[in-house]
Amino acid sequence: MAERPPGEALVDIRRRLPLLLPRDPGRVEIVTRAADAYGVSIWTLYRALRELNHPKSVRRADHGTSRIAPQSEMETYAEIITVLKIRTANRKGRHISTARAIKLLEEDGLVRAPPGLLKRVTIDRLLRVYGLDYTRVTRPVAARSFPGAARQRTLAVRYESVRSETGRKAALGRGRLRPPAADAVLRGR
Repeated sequence: MAERPPGEALVDIRRRLPLLLPRDPGRVEIVTRAADAYGVSIWTLYRALRELNHPKSVRRADHGTSRIAPQSEMETYAEIITVLKIRTANRKGRHISTARAIKLLEEDGLVRAPPGLLKRVTIDRLLRVYGLDYTRVTRPVAARSFPGAARQRTLAVRYESVRSETGRKAALGRGRLRPPAADAVLRGR
């Protein structure tokens, strides 16, 4: 018995089935004849038809997770290496390399990693994924306003504009300030 009918046969069956109504006995007959012809069960043929238009993932099912150690353990190692990089940084921003931090972690760390377990490429990728890479960790925090600050800014701008407008009108009344139109007339425009 074959595991699955060929792809072109599945495409042909898929093309013929929509021409018939859902409960038409002709559909069952088409599927039964095709299953007998290719030596598979009816259910295998239906499963193959169902999977026909589903793209197969290019990546592994466990993409993004490390296979060398549990994720919590890898997070711990990544955090320790990030702390090592931050603590060894000088004023110019130079810091210890990932390879050297791994070596320190394997040799004399409080939390020791088994020798050969951690690779530089894997740790660098995990640092980026967890947001623990040196550039992101040492970047200054963006200034954030508290909720409602936008409303207060709007009210402050309105207050200032009202205040300046009333001051302008008062100055005009006292003759200290000329309106812009008066300046244009005086200049001869």
